[in-house]
Amino acid sequence: MQNQRLADAVRPDRRYNLLINTTLLLIHLAFAVVYARLGTPALFYYNLFSIAVFMAGYVAVLREWTTAYYIAVYSEVYLFTTLNLLLLGWGCGFELYCFSYAISIQLVSFMMARERVAKSMYIIVGGITAVYFLAMRLVTWEVSPVYSVPEEARRGLYLANALIALTLCVNYVGLFTRIVYLLASDLRYDSTHDALTNLYNRREMWDLMDNDRVAEHGGAAVAMVDIDDFKQINDTLGHETGDEVLRALAERLKALEGGGLYTSRWGGEEFVIFCGRDDAAYYSIRRRLEDFVRRCAATPVMVGERRVDFTVTVGLVMADHTADVQSLVNRADELLYEGKQSGKNRLVVGTLED
Repeated sequence: MQNQRLADAVRPDRRYNLLINTTLLLIHLAFAVVYARLGTPALFYYNLFSIAVFMAGYVAVLREWTTAYYIAVYSEVYLFTTLNLLLLGWGCGFELYCFSYAISIQLVSFMMARERVAKSMYIIVGGITAVYFLAMRLVTWEVSPVYSVPEEARRGLYLANALIALTLCVNYVGLFTRIVYLLASDLRYDSTHDALTNLYNRREMWDLMDNDRVAEHGGAAVAMVDIDDFKQINDTLGHETGDEVLRALAERLKALEGGGLYTSRWGGEEFVIFCGRDDAAYYSIRRRLEDFVRRCAATPVMVGERRVDFTVTVGLVMADHTADVQSLVNRADELLYEGKQSGKNRLVVGTLED
């Protein structure tokens, strides 16, 4: 799940790709005009090729050929940089791209999340990028540029490339921020939810109940739910089947949520339901749990082609606003035990005063 969320974070959508493609197309149109005025035919004709690439890029984006599109874009960026460094020399701003690893790192991030490329590719691509710009510097160190650029035009090109490099860096920072946000969200989710069922875990349910009782508003109800003879399911059908039964029960419990009613996995095959602060949910919980017990017995779980029948026993305690959560949970556990002793597959209801 986390890998998919990260893949979504680094996979730009169609609208974003259209924006990037349009921006790059406009940049190359502007450079074509500049090169025409400077009298640099090789660069001018190359930009005609680049413009054709980005015009074709619209087709790739609209057809969602994302990988092919990004390979074409980054290849064009590197060719563009190489040609300009060789023909115009160092000092027109094209060397600034070596300080923005956003180009390479963003591509590798995208590929890692979608194609599961090894993390070592970060180092490999970063190293190749560094070696590339170092080699370009060595090549152009003693070689005079093919084209002579007036100082004013050189300053204009430098400023334009500085803005482009800054845009790439901002884009990378935005991507990085989004990934960090998703990781933090995942950590928060993992700390409050059970990994198997995606229901609240015990610690989070204690916090929910404690917060409700601090408010001391209205009545409160706690139900303890247990799958009958769950050990037999694990022993005869296997733990994977047992896990599927737990997930199926969790889905049915989740359907009960809303209006102040919360569900959690308490541990093993036990689940806890809490209802507070909402009179409508409080007064309807008994009827809803009676229906829940009947539906569990009548609706088997299909694991592959295997039908797995199971039942549940529920202990439900209902109390006024003065009840503390520990007493509610203890009493619900007692009522659950009574239901187990009296035949299982039933709902047992009581109060703290019983």
